[in-house]
Amino acid sequence: MKLLLLFVILILSTCDSLRVDENELKVLKTEIRVNSPLDAYKSPAEIPAVSQRSVPFNETTDFWGLIFLDGKPISDEEKEKYIQNSFWVYNSDTLLGDRAKIKFTEAQSEQIFFYAIDALNDTLKDTVRIYANKALNIKVIEPIHNDLTIDPCGTDPLTISWILEGLDTWETPLIKLFAGLHPDSTRLIGETSANKIKLKLNNFCAENKSVGVYWFLEAIAMSNMFNTSLDIVWTPMYYFQTKQPHSNKSVLPLKYRVFRGKASKGNWLKAINTTIDSSIYISPSDSLMILDYLPPGDWIFIAGDSLHLDYKPDSVRLVLEPGVVYIDTVILNLKDSIAPRVILDSTFFESLRFRIFDGGAGIDIEDIEIEPKNKFYFEFNDSISDSHNLYITLEAKEKLYEDSLYFIGTDLAGNLIPQCKWYVKYNPKLSVAGPFCHSDN
Repeated sequence: MKLLLLFVILILSTCDSLRVDENELKVLKTEIRVNSPLDAYKSPAEIPAVSQRSVPFNETTDFWGLIFLDGKPISDEEKEKYIQNSFWVYNSDTLLGDRAKIKFTEAQSEQIFFYAIDALNDTLKDTVRIYANKALNIKVIEPIHNDLTIDPCGTDPLTISWILEGLDTWETPLIKLFAGLHPDSTRLIGETSANKIKLKLNNFCAENKSVGVYWFLEAIAMSNMFNTSLDIVWTPMYYFQTKQPHSNKSVLPLKYRVFRGKASKGNWLKAINTTIDSSIYISPSDSLMILDYLPPGDWIFIAGDSLHLDYKPDSVRLVLEPGVVYIDTVILNLKDSIAPRVILDSTFFESLRFRIFDGGAGIDIEDIEIEPKNKFYFEFNDSISDSHNLYITLEAKEKLYEDSLYFIGTDLAGNLIPQCKWYVKYNPKLSVAGPFCHSDN
């Protein structure tokens, strides 16, 4: 290696004559600049000079060898006046020029040298230590995200543990724990080089209340040779909720919701504890309800509507742990998935009255059309409608009429009226046959 370097220097020093007088030559200096993602939009001269730099392995990194004259970078034109040649040496390889693109195909620590031969045959030199690092990654083992079973009154502090991947032999780990009662107010709690750390919760036990804690880890790969970081990663924000101290009763947020409809007096909620074979009725509300009196056990929560039978009851089954404060809201949805029914209510000499029945979300007059429009006068009899029925009276416009009649529309839950037809004949009197639906043979 030394022979190769000497050979290169000897070749570069055999110039016929100096282009600059020795008395005119000012202070020349060379510095290496290493590109990084943070420096993507900077010129080489704007990138700070460093003695070491961490770069990702298996990616191409740009290196620039800059020449400074009395502390200022010189232009390419000036470089021709003051510098004969320049080259890079690394890992027994030599690259000519003042710029190099190097790809490190494996994790390694490598010294990079830059040489410049000035007009007086003096050798200018700079070096940088490159750490081609594997990508650092940290995986949390415990506690799991949204853990609700942590006891603040336990004899031992809470253990937070993890696995750190991508640490190189020239690196030492530094793990920092940040925690707080709000995601925007976390602070440094402790740091370690191990793979676990303890978090004391005794003060939450003394306050005799359940609290939610937000936390995350910061993993830093520190250089063994220099007190600087070579890589840094963070975990996502995690959360846990402590159990209620000195209590085995659970707290459960529950919400009752009616899809595309309104809550009615017939709504009901029932909670059944199958472990102790007991049940309770809960006054329904379409807002958030906090159930904070539930003993542990296997629970079934059921919602229904005794007045609107098109709403199918919805149920959720949960095993409630002692003293756990649950954070995810349990939502019971009542959904009307049954189509409205069209019934011929009565016939008169020149008119028909139909009843559209819906036992769920209800019907809006604006959502109903009658075909063919040009054969009948029709009106909606709101005076005799109720929450389940909509009455429509049709009067024939002309005699000697024979045609099919059908309804188009939906209920408020979006269920389509079935495609059924009535065959109407008005000769000499009004008569109706049907309905004939697509499912009928």
